Parts: sequence; structure tokens; C-alpha cells
Amino acid sequence: MKHYYQKSGVKRAIIDFVHSGSDKPIRECAFYNNSIEQIQRKSPNPNDNSVLVLDSEEKISTSLRNGAKAFYASVWHYSNPHEPSEIRGRDITWTIKSVEGGLSITKKVTQLFLEALKREGFPQPLVKYSGKLGFDILIPKDQIQSGSPEDLDFLADLHRDLTKDICNYITEHSSFSLEDESSTVKLTSRMGTCLLTELRWRRGLLLTPMSLHPGSGLVSVPLLSREIPNFSVVDASPEKVHAREWSISSNIPGKKAEPSVLHSPKGTPVKA
Repeated sequence: MKHYYQKSGVKRAIIDFVHSGSDKPIRECAFYNNSIEQIQRKSPNPNDNSVLVLDSEEKISTSLRNGAKAFYASVWHYSNPHEPSEIRGRDITWTIKSVEGGLSITKKVTQLFLEALKREGFPQPLVKYSGKLGFDILIPKDQIQSGSPEDLDFLADLHRDLTKDICNYITEHSSFSLEDESSTVKLTSRMGTCLLTELRWRRGLLLTPMSLHPGSGLVSVPLLSREIPNFSVVDASPEKVHAREWSISSNIPGKKAEPSVLHSPKGTPVKA
């Protein structure tokens, strides 16, 4: 496990997500403590009781020495994530996971989801394998052009409306039927069943790109949309995977909205 996190670019990919194009970290973090089998939001340093923010390789290494197996970051943006009270907005995020039917059903739903999202005016969302039987889809806060990204009511309404329109598209273009359960939608067909969930609760966490999944031990690897049909869990094995960046803002010079392989393990996060 610790050996995996020493691979070229892995720590940097986590740190870059925490910064998300900013010169300062904007996301609070957490890690799955394998020793106590719980998610830990506080710094592992006994002399530091603050919220954990993974803004350096040393902090990741310290967390690993204290039992970390997996790393998380919030989908909320903060002026100071060490004191997560001054909110700057949030990303619009969904997870798609299989209940019955395995990875094949989530690949099908994810492809339909991305088609629908493109029709809604978001052609380049960020996509990554969840590390288990599904995918995470994220529209970066900076890609939301209409309304105010800092307006939490606007973001909540947009999130809800997108989910509704996308689910309608999926049912119209497939054999899936749906059952709405608050922030989670159940999609069912002869292939099986999967859940589509909005991540919108306050201080909500998402497994960081390139983190191991605490249960499966597979890597939550960023993907290009075109890679999804042929993706298999073998592509997320710690031994095989290469570090990939999950670029957050398409309007940061030199950054792309789709993932690219990280060639250098050194250097600070790209700044806006």
C-alpha cells in the first residue's frame, strides 16, 4: 500500500486536486485509517487538532505512517479549508454504482449520462473510476457559466434539474426504468440495477483521484470519456496504473478538462 503511493505522480495528483488550480488549497481532506477502519478528518499530528488539508507530500506521508489507506477531499470549496466555514461554492458531483449487474451496467449508464450531460451544455465533465463498481462524475465549479457559482441555492437547483433531465434522457434512450429516492435515483433494467447519487451534503467527501479504494484496493483512476467502454478493473490495479491528473478547470492556461498522464513526480501544483 505505502509502496503504491510512492509511485511517480500519485501524491502530486492528490495535491493538485486539493488545490484545483488555485495557488492555495481550497478543499478540506480526510483519510481512511486502516488501523481503526474509520474515516479521519483531523490531522494525524497529535499536536495539531485542525482539519486535515493535504497540501504537501509530507502531509500525505505522515498520514500513511499513521494508518492511511485511502484519501478524500471535499466537493466544497473554501477560502480556508483549515477552517471550513467560509464557503466559496461547490462542484456538481454524482456517483454511479452497481447494485446488481457489475461494472458493465454502470459503464452503460455512465455513457448515457455523459451523452445527456453534453446535451445540457457540459461536454467535458471530469470522470473517474470510483475504485469499486462505478464511476464519479464532476462538473468543476469554474465550468458553471450561468448564475453564480457561489450561490448555493442556484447550485442546488442546477444539480437537481440536471439529474432530472439526465434521468429522463437515460430512460428515453434505453430500457432503464427509474425510481426516485431523494438525492438517489435507482435505475433498473434486465442488465441489473445501479444507483445514481448526487453528492451535495455539506462537507461531503469524494475519494481523491489516484487514491486507493479502502475496500477493493483498486485505484480511483481518472478516465477519458472514450475509455469507459473498454475499461476493466485490471486497468485500475495499483501495479499497472500510471498517475493521472484530474484537471479541474478548463480555463486555466495549459490545463485540460480531460485527464493527462503526469510525467514528473516533482514540482508544486499548477497555479491559476
